[in-house]
Amino acid sequence: MVVNDVAAIAWATAERPKGVAFGLSADIASAQEGRHAIASAWRGGLGAACVDRSDGRSTVISSEAGHTPFAIISEDDWQMAKACVTRHGDASYERILFDLMDGQMLHRRLEARELLDTFATLLGRYVAEVVLTFTAFDGIYLCGSVFDQIVTAQLGPLFRAAFEGHGKFKPKLQQTPTQLFPLADGSLNGLSILYSRFAAR
Repeated sequence: MVVNDVAAIAWATAERPKGVAFGLSADIASAQEGRHAIASAWRGGLGAACVDRSDGRSTVISSEAGHTPFAIISEDDWQMAKACVTRHGDASYERILFDLMDGQMLHRRLEARELLDTFATLLGRYVAEVVLTFTAFDGIYLCGSVFDQIVTAQLGPLFRAAFEGHGKFKPKLQQTPTQLFPLADGSLNGLSILYSRFAAR
């Protein structure tokens, strides 16, 4: 069996371990839809997976959601997307976020605080896309060094504002917890859980 790296981490969250509240108060009420998601953001790219518990047992759904097409909301987004297409031939969240991280100038030069704010905002929008795609309103775990950097820069509230800013879905997203998930042996723990479930059959 071949298991996607983010799917392996998702298995480690199958029993809904307690994470660290990210960008919101810790006592937010979950929308409780029976699905939660994982979003990973490393130096090398984005990833996502979903854990479906709606039928009483856990099933992990893998994805290539890091390649989600970039959603254009403003004129600035449009210019950024055009520059990304010129550079890469397409415009995905992964392309744009990691061009920014690499210091590549897309539509205009972003520096210092503006660069960090833009990165946190776009990452919040991407994570919302993951939740909406999977209808994972029971919450989403965030893992990887990029989220750690946002915490260090105290940009959790900005991330959360972008995460919630999706028109008619805002009330639902406001009830969707975002939590940091510590990654000490996360993939190995997930694979161990998966192996135990198959061995018990």
